[in-house]
Amino acid sequence: MEEKYMNSIKAGAVGGIIMAVITVIAHFICCFGFVTWIVALATGVLAIYFGPTLITKIMDAVVVSSAAGGVAGLINGIVALLLALTSAGSSAANGSALGAGVGIVAGIFGLVISVVLGVILAAIAGTVYAFVALKVQS
Repeated sequence: MEEKYMNSIKAGAVGGIIMAVITVIAHFICCFGFVTWIVALATGVLAIYFGPTLITKIMDAVVVSSAAGGVAGLINGIVALLLALTSAGSSAANGSALGAGVGIVAGIFGLVISVVLGVILAAIAGTVYAFVALKVQS
């Protein structure tokens, strides 16, 4: 695998772990969940920052930062899904099958949204960073 893609996976793992920690904290404290999306932006920039000499075209920046955002979103989405499943399990233990079902569906929906938004936000930030800071064009 090319080094630029390895760098994007590393950046995605770092961003995903940070996003997951914030998601867990936000799940229990119910605040600052929006910070995870700021981390998704930073993940795209980090993917470009890890290997600036490997990014020669703007499309390289889009692909590398998108991959990093996808990895980060997947990690964050899995953690959010696990949190939703634990909440659904406690609802089912209390006799609320409807609450458990809604929790599971919400967790799956959250996983999909996390990956999609991770890809979009990281791609935007990584591309802008490559264009502005590295002067990468076409």
